[in-house]
Amino acid sequence: IYDVGNIDHEHGITENMFSNLPRKKYTFLKTHTHYKIHYEKILNKYNAKIIISLRDLRDMLISRYFHIMSDSKHWQYSILKNLSFEEGFIKSLTHKQKETEQKPIEYYYYWINNWIRISKDKKYLVLWYDDYIKDPVKYIRNILDYTEFKNLSAAKIEMKIRSNLEKNELNFKKNIKKYGKSKSTFRKGTVGEWKELFTKEIEFRFNQLLPGPIESILKEELK
Repeated sequence: IYDVGNIDHEHGITENMFSNLPRKKYTFLKTHTHYKIHYEKILNKYNAKIIISLRDLRDMLISRYFHIMSDSKHWQYSILKNLSFEEGFIKSLTHKQKETEQKPIEYYYYWINNWIRISKDKKYLVLWYDDYIKDPVKYIRNILDYTEFKNLSAAKIEMKIRSNLEKNELNFKKNIKKYGKSKSTFRKGTVGEWKELFTKEIEFRFNQLLPGPIESILKEELK
């Protein structure tokens, strides 16, 4: 669909991604990108409306762990596969591919922290997965207002999304034992699941490993 050309990180973006987008169509590009001033300059050059979608780091890293355990080709899989959940989850936070890299928990901490910090100055839209679960219509309306599509109905969009999700859920259950995209990207998605799965040891080690205060990566009302 687009050319990634000379991408500097698997989560990065390049100008090629935007230069080839159709000029006369409304287009969105969903990425999985940490903050970098070079990326921001590319986005601004093409007048992109930046929307930052975040999730509680604790739930996100649980999701990541289960994703690893469902994908035997993941670079951490062989290290974690024979460990208990407690030991394996803690190991998933710290084990690195290269010594020069950040630990996963550090990488994702700064991912959230940097986007929150930048968005306050630049007035980018920040959305939280928890809010979508609580009130999907309000969540969608925030996007429509920010992108100036105020003539569209958030309620109708939500109904269409829900209908598609129900169809996809049936297909997913039917094909769960097959290899391919559905199998390899299966993840946990429950809000607040960390409260059920974190043992005292996990919570202690998690907080010990954080490179900064957890308050700086939480929603305002949780601080």
